[in-house]
Amino acid sequence: MQLIQKFCLIVFISFSAVLLTGCKETVEQIASIGQDDPVKNQTHSDKLKADMNLFDQIHPQSNQVFLQLNQQLNKATAKQTSTVELRKDLQDFANSLRHQNDQFKTESFHTPEVANLRNTIMQLNYDTLAIIDVMDNPSTVKNRLTPYLKQQQRLIHQYNKSRIDIESKI
Repeated sequence: MQLIQKFCLIVFISFSAVLLTGCKETVEQIASIGQDDPVKNQTHSDKLKADMNLFDQIHPQSNQVFLQLNQQLNKATAKQTSTVELRKDLQDFANSLRHQNDQFKTESFHTPEVANLRNTIMQLNYDTLAIIDVMDNPSTVKNRLTPYLKQQQRLIHQYNKSRIDIESKI
């Protein structure tokens, strides 16, 4: 029995010594769980601002170009513009989207929020490029484009929502 008591006393003293000396940092870390670190939040906010500035240099805040594409398709369907003119505009637009995606591929973002925003815009660009690739006959293509146009609207909505979330964190 005395052996068990001595063993328990040694364990208790060892645990107390370790707790008082070697585990002070661990105890402080455990105690600080759930508390916001203003320096960490400020650093994240600074990274978020820097990422958003870089993102805005590649992709403008407005998604009007995608809506203009829909207007061009409607004009083509109503035969208010020439097919040659429309195809040239669409090819220019496709080239700018490809260039934008190439720029996004070369840039790395430090925050997951902006990386998610970049992924949404890149997918929107790819879907829009798919729309442009389908444009072999503008007057009959509207029905074939419906799934792409719905996806485009969903991605624009997702982009706008993500953008608002990020700007509220800044």
